[in-house]
Amino acid sequence: MKLINQNNKIRPEELTVMAEKMFGNLVKAVVDTEREIMAINAELHADGEAFLLERGSKQISLWGINLYPEKRIYTVRDMVMTKVDIHPGLFRDLYIALGEPLDHEEWSVRIYYKPFIRLIWLGGIIMILGGLCAFI
Repeated sequence: MKLINQNNKIRPEELTVMAEKMFGNLVKAVVDTEREIMAINAELHADGEAFLLERGSKQISLWGINLYPEKRIYTVRDMVMTKVDIHPGLFRDLYIALGEPLDHEEWSVRIYYKPFIRLIWLGGIIMILGGLCAFI
């Protein structure tokens, strides 16, 4: 298992090797959204959580994720596209995207934490109910 943070990064080649050894194209990880660190390459999400909890993380800020990040080249326009992984939840969504290469061995990774994104749908439902009440 490897701890990822601002100082300890992972190369795409390492990620590929991890995926091939475990699940083919899948790498399991646990993200601590408060401390902005990630335990990667756990066999189970519970193993990654235990790893981070031993290092001072709080259970409330830990989220288990499955990574399938990849870069694709579409030959129609020769554009490089990023496939974003989305880990949906009832009260938050977690978006993870593989960014651009920083140098020969490092890549940037963007992690977006979107709290209460599901409440957008609740607002639409309330507007529909209000419209229906207006007709009655």
